Amino acid sequence: MGSKRSNSKEEIVRSRCNKVSIGRNFEVNYSSGIEKEKRMNEDDNGIALILSIFHAEGIHNLRTNPFVTHGIYKVESWVEIGNPCVTLEVSGSANPVWNQRFCIPLENPMDCKVLHLEVIRTYSRSDPGTSTGEVLVGKMQLPLPKLSTKIQGLFGFVKPEGIGYKVAGGIYLSMELTKIKKYKYFV
Repeated sequence: MGSKRSNSKEEIVRSRCNKVSIGRNFEVNYSSGIEKEKRMNEDDNGIALILSIFHAEGIHNLRTNPFVTHGIYKVESWVEIGNPCVTLEVSGSANPVWNQRFCIPLENPMDCKVLHLEVIRTYSRSDPGTSTGEVLVGKMQLPLPKLSTKIQGLFGFVKPEGIGYKVAGGIYLSMELTKIKKYKYFV
């Protein structure tokens, strides 16, 4: 009687492992060591967003709110939730100036697609009361540029009004994704 031939995955794997020559194992181990070293060197590099926030234009319309002649403004921006960047608060009219630059390391660059940005008026007595004294002037979402590509210009933002949004002005900024060196800290 002929024996039944079994093609179970375990037997196929076992037979493939037995057929691998010593030289082949050496090549696999040697090249995997090179790949591991290459990955370790690549892991030493990270990606960061270089964000420069220059100024805003037309964020306050005197016709719609004549009681607010100037305000104290700040910009909050983030790519990853829980990692915000906040400018200094500046006093200004409809065109506040920040001229600030941030280097934002990205923990998971493959998951990061959009820069979120909000312009906020603080310490406002004429706006309806909020618990924090802050009022959202406008917000936007900008797609991140490709690696080593710089985007610069005036970008419009919207503010909530009723059940929708209204164009509220713009902010002049630049952003660039770039490689950075990661530093390892030993504790």
